[in-house]
Amino acid sequence: MRALTNEPVIGHVTQGVIFNCLHLVGDDKTFGLVISAKCDISHRKSKTVLCLPIFSLERWMEAVGKEEVLAQTGKGVSKSVADILFKYGVAKEALKIYGYESTLKVLEAKKIIKSDLDKLLLVRPYIENNEIVPQLKLFKEANNKLLDSLWRNTRADAHFLERIFLSEHATGYVVDFTQPITLYREVVDELSLGLEKFKYDRDAKGRYANLKLDSDECGEIISVIASPYIEHILQRFTHFYSRIGTQDMAEQDLHHLKGKYEIA
Repeated sequence: MRALTNEPVIGHVTQGVIFNCLHLVGDDKTFGLVISAKCDISHRKSKTVLCLPIFSLERWMEAVGKEEVLAQTGKGVSKSVADILFKYGVAKEALKIYGYESTLKVLEAKKIIKSDLDKLLLVRPYIENNEIVPQLKLFKEANNKLLDSLWRNTRADAHFLERIFLSEHATGYVVDFTQPITLYREVVDELSLGLEKFKYDRDAKGRYANLKLDSDECGEIISVIASPYIEHILQRFTHFYSRIGTQDMAEQDLHHLKGKYEIA
């Protein structure tokens, strides 16, 4: 087991500290990771500190991963359903317009075979509620491919960590590069000492607007990502925001160069 994090030092703020009460748009609360440069923090060069949200893997899959899996598989599943309905002379929109029960009665009257009926019943959660169907091969492959991109950190917009607490089992967390948030340096200093709920309540919509504390909760730093893992996260985050898009080579130029240099 690799040692990803260290114990925090009371009153000490540095790059890589993780705290428990970052507040996002939509009234969501998650863990926060301080990503500002170490020298900026130690020399107090800025009044603000840049932070990134850290989601549990379960929560990230529900909020982001699920939509990606559905986007990759939806057309294939819809086509499969449309092909079955077409076979029995039923419009592909029938399930959504008339509902499953009515459409199945029509199909049963048309003597639908059991294998086709089973397929339609299997994808019912997707058709009715846009839910992933784990038993379906398309969903399995897309889901596992997405997870593999997380394990291997090949996604450009996120970084995966198996744990953020020193003693926990491999739980899974995702550092989200797409939602950077700034906090006042003084606020992070308070978190390093422990921000009590009563103090937070005095200015919850002001200086603490990017934090959220529940009743009887204390805002605090829970761990510090160790080196070189924090530098790796910073490197990937910087690369994500420094990407430059350029126009592709003209097809005629590509064709000319291929004809000149490729071996036929």
